[in-house]
Amino acid sequence: MPEASLVTDAPKAISGLGEFFSPIDLMAISVASCMLTMMGYKAKELKIDLEGSYLRLTKEMQVAPLRRLKLIDMEFFCPRVFSKIVTDQLIQAAERCPVIHSLHLEIQKKAIYHWGDNK
Repeated sequence: MPEASLVTDAPKAISGLGEFFSPIDLMAISVASCMLTMMGYKAKELKIDLEGSYLRLTKEMQVAPLRRLKLIDMEFFCPRVFSKIVTDQLIQAAERCPVIHSLHLEIQKKAIYHWGDNK
């Protein structure tokens, strides 16, 4: 495997430069990318195309009593419309993501799915 580097930075709110993703950003990105990957596996199994799909990801921090991740909020957009059976299978696959189930139970996770909607 080729060598790779990953540069992280603390956010400006805690005296970092804010020039790169923070470790908490990477945690939220890991959840979102895992959910998309799981949907991709299911789409391949169902022989359907998710090309053009994307997501919007935001996170919210808690500052007291400890600074930690409070909320991961995701909106998934797929340009295609599928039957309810297929969309339910894709959502179930996404929500079986092992990364999201590895997070502390107090971290809120919200996911909204849009089908045939590319806003």
